[in-house]
Amino acid sequence: MFITEVVPAILYGFFVLFLPESPRYLVQIGKYEEAETVLRSVGTTKELKLMIEDIKASLSDHKPRFSDLLDSKRGLKPVVWVALAFAFLIQMTGINNVLLYATDLWTTVGFEGDLTVFIPVLTSIIGIIMTLIGMSVIDKVGRRPLLLWGAVGMFRVIYPKNLGQRK
Repeated sequence: MFITEVVPAILYGFFVLFLPESPRYLVQIGKYEEAETVLRSVGTTKELKLMIEDIKASLSDHKPRFSDLLDSKRGLKPVVWVALAFAFLIQMTGINNVLLYATDLWTTVGFEGDLTVFIPVLTSIIGIIMTLIGMSVIDKVGRRPLLLWGAVGMFRVIYPKNLGQRK
């Protein structure tokens, strides 16, 4: 199981070395030529100087503070707060804990050998497939129905799981 987690981490670590710095960061530390190079590399060639000047103006206009996140004028848009809430709630479902201990769980209920590893891998593959299906139908069906059906599905799984934990 360890190797299945190490390979993506190594690939991520390798490819992140090739990511350019943010043009905004480069302008902030005074490396304007490098910022122009990065903007050119991502396909932005029109009005480069104007874009750099816009970045400079935005940096000198207002120094952001943490409290700005809650400010009604400059704060995060409600859609960002909803996305953050979903990310938090997904973690609170406990699926990561279930997947972390899945091999032990399947061994405890009587499965043996490679099957105890295969079932969690299959669960992850099904999760990826369902995510891709969700991404393809989200604009056809709508976000709200998918969220509601997802909530119903999670309730149907999580509620009995939690009942089983009571003594």
